[in-house]
Amino acid sequence: MNMAGDDRVQRLVSQFTWLRQTGVSREDAWAGMQVDVMALAQVERNRLLSLLRGWEAKEGQVYRAAQPNDPFETLFTPPEGLREMRQQMNSNSSSLSASKGIRRIQPIASQPEAAEVECPGCHRMNPSGLQKCTSCGTLLAWGDVHSRKDDTQPLGMLAGEDARFTENMVLYLSVVGSSGVIRVRPGTSEMIIGRRSPDSVMIPDVDLSPYGADIKGVSRLHAGLRRHGQTLVITDMGSLNHSYVNNQRLHPHEVRVLHDADELRFGQLTVQVRFENE
Repeated sequence: MNMAGDDRVQRLVSQFTWLRQTGVSREDAWAGMQVDVMALAQVERNRLLSLLRGWEAKEGQVYRAAQPNDPFETLFTPPEGLREMRQQMNSNSSSLSASKGIRRIQPIASQPEAAEVECPGCHRMNPSGLQKCTSCGTLLAWGDVHSRKDDTQPLGMLAGEDARFTENMVLYLSVVGSSGVIRVRPGTSEMIIGRRSPDSVMIPDVDLSPYGADIKGVSRLHAGLRRHGQTLVITDMGSLNHSYVNNQRLHPHEVRVLHDADELRFGQLTVQVRFENE
């Protein structure tokens, strides 16, 4: 892209963000720029869309339109008091929840407690007494792993096995009730799961529109997905109809570690998770 093209893109970014900051909805702001946008070359248009999506993801929630037209508009602001409640509930645990069914293990009374415990997932050293790794959320084994009987495997390691997701792995999302399978290669930058709308500049990385997302309560910006260490984590972006992992509802902006064979639900649209090596 040449300097002139870059100037045009930056000017349109400034125009869009100024409109949004004055209270204009993102759809109306985009509609007001259509003539100038259509005059751009395709590479410049792609650059513009990328910049606007990045701005919306970081700043757009501050400038919500007063009367959204979309019944499934994402609600970015957490309910009043939720932050304080969650801080109190999670004061002794990590913000990453490695939850799949019941994954608890009791300390071995006969074993002396070590000063630090190594995470079986990411190998980070954690203070003794924590149930989950402060880095990746994997459940930690209690006591001395090597002193256990050969036929007993620490539950922390079992939790880490099906939660392991490395950079050479791919994610398959099988849409329940259809033959649709979505292949995703998550990175460390957040990918957006949602639905495409013809009047919106925001295009999700994982588009659920072909599977009836509009009538199943999927927001345009519903959830975020990214790699964290050697795990894959999902975050609800404050969606109106919520996100669920194995029928457990995520709080707005909660981060949850995914496991192979997990079931995700966005509103009323359900997908099955599958991890595979590429």
